[in-house]
Amino acid sequence: MLESKNPFRPVQGVQQSNTISTEQAPQGTVVACMPVEMFAVFYGDDSGRAKKTVFVRIGKDWYEAPNSEVWAAGLRPVLSKYTKQLDEIVAQQKDKSVPKTDSVDIMESA
Repeated sequence: MLESKNPFRPVQGVQQSNTISTEQAPQGTVVACMPVEMFAVFYGDDSGRAKKTVFVRIGKDWYEAPNSEVWAAGLRPVLSKYTKQLDEIVAQQKDKSVPKTDSVDIMESA
């Protein structure tokens, strides 16, 4: 492992996080949890080059990872033997989330 001679200066090439939070939270507790939506985005940049990337939406805010273009370029299609199975599983999950019948008859009170 590389070590710096100066303990207050990292070895060149080792990237330090610039996303360290200064906010406080109770130790060992979850303070928020929400769904994240992921979107494949294809666009033309300012110089007219075609780009593909992945954006995420958390609540009303949009985010892009610094390496999202490289990550998106590395995506490959899933093997067909898995896609059919995945499609069936997702369809079953959707069926479970939508009630077949209402549990309350709203016309009964009329």
